[in-house]
Amino acid sequence: MTTYAARHRPPSPADMRAAKGSAQALERYATRLQGARLQLAENQDEAILELPPSAVTILHQALLALAAGRRVALIQETPELTTTQAAEILNVSRPFIIRLLEKGAIPYRRVGRHRRILAVDVMAYKADTAREREAALAALVQDAQAEGDGYP
Repeated sequence: MTTYAARHRPPSPADMRAAKGSAQALERYATRLQGARLQLAENQDEAILELPPSAVTILHQALLALAAGRRVALIQETPELTTTQAAEILNVSRPFIIRLLEKGAIPYRRVGRHRRILAVDVMAYKADTAREREAALAALVQDAQAEGDGYP
């Protein structure tokens, strides 16, 4: 499994503007689930890319995220992951993943001495923890507003 990520920095304002324009140009292809031909040109070099509908949809979603100022990670889907791959996706250490598995937070199976985790279970855990973080943050904001700590 390979993870491709633009983790080094959030998109710049210029990147966001370019992504927004490109997303708008791709939108009709993505919503119709059509493939697209893209022409790339730099100086005297030119190339034509033939994108299948799935690639157009992925590119459109990535551009929308960049236009909104979010970083983008593309994860190649595999049915089962190693603990190292799961740790990479969740941005945690491998020992932390093993502790999560052993306490039952994420289901897994053993293949010999190795643990294998379904990718859908890792993504479900990631979504659950994101929802829990959002709920905790909302509760903190609500408490601060009730206390009159300077929040409007």
